[in-house]
Amino acid sequence: MTIEKIEAKRKELEKKQDTLKAMIDLAEKLHQAIDRLQKSEAELTKAINDLYEKKSKLQPLVEKIETSGIKEFEQIKANMLAICSGRAMKDRLLPLDPAKRVVEAYRKEFFGEMDAWLRSLKAAMPKVFKRGMAFNDHTNHRVYVMLADEEKVEDKDLPNGFRPGAILLKMRYVVLKTNEKKDQVLDKRDFVGRTLEHVKF
Repeated sequence: MTIEKIEAKRKELEKKQDTLKAMIDLAEKLHQAIDRLQKSEAELTKAINDLYEKKSKLQPLVEKIETSGIKEFEQIKANMLAICSGRAMKDRLLPLDPAKRVVEAYRKEFFGEMDAWLRSLKAAMPKVFKRGMAFNDHTNHRVYVMLADEEKVEDKDLPNGFRPGAILLKMRYVVLKTNEKKDQVLDKRDFVGRTLEHVKF
């Protein structure tokens, strides 16, 4: 259940990121197309009517750009619409750099937003680890979920590599950056020494 909620939140944030990325990809293509048309207007005044027709065909595409209410995207869209809907040759395309910076900033904020969400679910560290408990490792951008209750194993029955007195924790972790999932068994003493926060979903 906890993995699904993490994936749902991840998908929610990725959808926003995908919307921003799709907008800048579309805007960049249209930006280049309009730029080529404006250069043609300056060089070929006899072709103004033909170029106007071509710009008019671009207008419906520009109108479809989703700006998500972001000021920089709104300005670029309005600028391209003004160019596509008029015969004026004076209008110049706005640079895409401000919108690209918004997209890049969001990429950097993605993990911050995911981490803030996980931190908002922080709970007291339990003394006994039970199946289904989740732990946020904000340093490594991972979330661990217990697959079973902690297990005290007799020293003679410990798997190779474990110290005497080990309490085994069977868990699965999700790497937030890649969505990679991996099962792992650790000694409780090694696990609790990490930078972890218990989270309740």
